[in-house]
Amino acid sequence: MALRDSFIAGRDDDGKRVDRVVRRLLGDVPLSAVFKALRTGSVRVNGRKPQPADRVREGDAFAITDLRFAAASATTAPGFRDRDSGAAPDLARLIILETEDLLFLNKPRGVLSHGPGGLDESVLAYLSYKAGKSLSFAPAPLHRLDRNTTGLLVASKTLRGARAFSAALQDRTVEKRYIAVLRGRLDRKDHWVDSLERLSKQRRTLRSALAVHRKAVTLVEPIAANGAFTLADIRILTGLTHQIRAQAALRGRPLAGDVKYGGGAEPHGYILHAYRLDFPEEFEADAPRTVIAPVPEDTALRLRERFGPKILLSAPPGIIPP
Repeated sequence: MALRDSFIAGRDDDGKRVDRVVRRLLGDVPLSAVFKALRTGSVRVNGRKPQPADRVREGDAFAITDLRFAAASATTAPGFRDRDSGAAPDLARLIILETEDLLFLNKPRGVLSHGPGGLDESVLAYLSYKAGKSLSFAPAPLHRLDRNTTGLLVASKTLRGARAFSAALQDRTVEKRYIAVLRGRLDRKDHWVDSLERLSKQRRTLRSALAVHRKAVTLVEPIAANGAFTLADIRILTGLTHQIRAQAALRGRPLAGDVKYGGGAEPHGYILHAYRLDFPEEFEADAPRTVIAPVPEDTALRLRERFGPKILLSAPPGIIPP
């Protein structure tokens, strides 16, 4: 790998303190080493020795004059990974839509959103390989889906996209919708409200009687049923870990195949697919009003086998391929 000794600040670096950009640029070196590099002039901005509190502007040129720091930055700087290493996974097949600020993925079953081998690594590698635009901002998935949940996952491309999506989630102005196969029959719309407690060691979410725990709010509408199972359209108004799985189980309608929450065994596990995101008109980043993710082909086959070919007529448009 060739060492890099110069970097150009991008739009997402604009306005940040020099020391914070340099700290990200130099990666795992101690904080004391970052300030030493600035104090001794081992890092220069536009040819001069900067002060730690100086503000970065888009287009500023960072130069690293000490090879020890250059070696660190070559492997850690966001957006500047080795482009000849073949590290960028094949993410193209998962991309539904790519805007200026956001990347919309159709996550497959069995893949982590974050962690070793997860989509966070794939997103960073894909966007770094495509175009490194920032020294201090690293693109990443902006929310989570369980390993075996499929569907829409949004990743940031820019700081503006990350801030806008995170704020919309916080304000509950992004609407998230799922389809799920529940065990048992559900005949009417329902409104689920529960206080839920997350047990981290057990990796389970349970109902809580304590007021300190967050309330989960979920709207459920049956799409089709065959007596033993119901295909439901689910809209979550909050975003707690395992929210749908836990609340369905609390009402005796666990996801079919969700062994952890009492749904019994299914040959290919449970079906829970995040199929739609709706954005508010005032969303402050580049995104359409609605994004839809079709179910995977194997899931579509399972749904047709369980609910019959007419399921195409009752399911949300564009969700189940013909």
